[in-house]
Amino acid sequence: MPRSGRTRAPNWASYSDVADAYERYHVQRGYALLARDLVLALELLNGAIVLDVGTGTGAAALIALDRSPRTVIGLDPSLPMLGIAAKKGLKLTVAGEAPGLPFAAEIFDAVMASLVLSHFPNYQDALADIVRVLKPGGKLGLTAWAASDNEFARQWRCIAELFVGAEELWKAAQYHPWENGFADPEHVASALTGARLKEVRLEERKYRVLIAGAEYFSRMESSLIGRWMSHAMDSSRWEEFRCTAAEHFAHRFPSSFTILARANLAIATK
Repeated sequence: MPRSGRTRAPNWASYSDVADAYERYHVQRGYALLARDLVLALELLNGAIVLDVGTGTGAAALIALDRSPRTVIGLDPSLPMLGIAAKKGLKLTVAGEAPGLPFAAEIFDAVMASLVLSHFPNYQDALADIVRVLKPGGKLGLTAWAASDNEFARQWRCIAELFVGAEELWKAAQYHPWENGFADPEHVASALTGARLKEVRLEERKYRVLIAGAEYFSRMESSLIGRWMSHAMDSSRWEEFRCTAAEHFAHRFPSSFTILARANLAIATK
């Protein structure tokens, strides 16, 4: 995949304004399951020093703490997200991003990066910086959404296209430029070997999450596309969209339904 020329994302693309919704409707509704599997796959040793890049509200970092490492640091550019992580019990948090990690070289036994690879404007440089802070023999564990589709997401997106157009939705999605690329496990493996990592191990994980319709709307509204729509539309048009979507879902789907999500989980060694 080519390098991205995108500059820093605008404010609407940040998770800062939706930190509470992210924790409630994303982390507690599925992301924590993936974070758990990532930590278990890393097989952290007692006394390990661990960095969680893009920690968000601390899902993976907090699970890692239960594995008896010496130190777990959660790093994220969003202060509101880090604030929630701290309230949940993550004591060591740092505001930052990759590239530009504020750490010396070769100090971490393991680095985690759950669902963040597609967020980097230039993932090659971000991975190079992550590898820099890993000790020789240290492990990188990362996850990325695999190819997945469901009738609920299709319906929500079809209604969104009626209000803002398919082309505009596509443009908004480019602020996570590698989302589709890393749905392919071969691209994940290629990115890791390109960063001079070895012993790359890839697995696909599947998750079924029961969610109420109202929770699903909050989940989608706090997604990248939802954040862009609420920013781009005036308040009356946004409310019209929300009401229209709710009416369509009430007519077509039960009040609660099960989402199937797939993710690529990768472990590699420096």
